[in-house]
Amino acid sequence: MKKQLIQAVFAVIAYCGISLSAYAAPIDGTSSCVFQNAQGPTTMVNSGVGSDTFTWGTGGNGTEPSSLVCEGQSIAGTIGSFFDIGEITYFNGTIVSGTGADSVDLSITIDFTNPFGANEMFTYLLSLINTPNTGSAQAQADIVQFPIVLPTETFNIAGILYTLALEVGNVTTGGFSTQNTFSVLEGQSATANLRGKITIADVPAPGTLALLGLSLAGLSLARRSTKK
Repeated sequence: MKKQLIQAVFAVIAYCGISLSAYAAPIDGTSSCVFQNAQGPTTMVNSGVGSDTFTWGTGGNGTEPSSLVCEGQSIAGTIGSFFDIGEITYFNGTIVSGTGADSVDLSITIDFTNPFGANEMFTYLLSLINTPNTGSAQAQADIVQFPIVLPTETFNIAGILYTLALEVGNVTTGGFSTQNTFSVLEGQSATANLRGKITIADVPAPGTLALLGLSLAGLSLARRSTKK
């Protein structure tokens, strides 16, 4: 029993060591993105699904419809820290009521060259909030809301499941942002940085909980044997 307990404890220690080293590992590669799965009323007007440029709505008052353009780039950073993953440009057009979209998925693919060679895709539901054109300029700003929850897609590095957290920032003139919203003034365009972070997923890797559970059970049995 003692030998098995010692082996289990060393297994847990080794696992934790791998986790810490993987979490600080450097990463590099390239990113790309497309828009998918537009949702809205039956009168919705949109184009560009399956590409890096998505438009929605019928332009009113001689303006163009609203649009989003996503651009990938070369990436470099470390696991557990935010790094630039691309840019998103948002044009807030004046559109006819009932022709707008309510949401669209942003699919980001990363072609990793380090720490491993693989393509990983992550999907984010973007809510498109078209505000009434009344009140102050900021009140009329339309909003792209990014999800605050992590995507469901995961990948494995050294036995640990990771996913890609996403935030926006560094908005150009004509827009403003919070950590998970990107707003643009009516009739204007602005560009924001997309920042990603490779982070541990909410779901533990297969076998991790089983290993920890066996170790705890072994410790419990050892204590009981000592007391007898």
